[in-house]
Amino acid sequence: MSSQEVLKGKVVGVQRGTVQDTYVTDNFGSAVDVKRYATADELVLDLTGGRLDLVFLDYPVGEQTVITNADYSQVGGLIKMGDGAGVAFRKRDEDLAQMFNAALKKLKDDGTYDTIMKKYFKYDIKI
Repeated sequence: MSSQEVLKGKVVGVQRGTVQDTYVTDNFGSAVDVKRYATADELVLDLTGGRLDLVFLDYPVGEQTVITNADYSQVGGLIKMGDGAGVAFRKRDEDLAQMFNAALKKLKDDGTYDTIMKKYFKYDIKI
C-alpha cells in the first residue's frame, strides 16, 4: 500500500509557508486535507483537540511540543529537507552577517557549538 493510499482522507496540519507545508502539499496534497496554521502552537492545539490526524513539523518544534507528549508518537523516520539550518540577513547588513559568521566559526572551532548541540538536541544540524 502506498503512502498516498494510507493517508487518503486524513487531515494533516502544517505551519503555513514552511518547507513542511510545501512537502506535504507537493507529495500528499491530492490525498489529504492540508490544514495550514500561522504558528506551531495553533497546530498543536488542533492536534490535541482531535481536529487533525497528524502533523508535519520541523523536528525541534515537534520534539518539544508533540513527541515528548505520551499521547502522541512519531511515525516514520526523519525526512531531511535541505542542508541544515539557515540564517538570513538583509543585503544592507553585510557587516552584521560577517560578524555573525565570525562568531559562529569561533563557536565551532572551540567546540562550544558541539557542546550546545549535544546538551539540547538529539540530532545534529549541519551548519
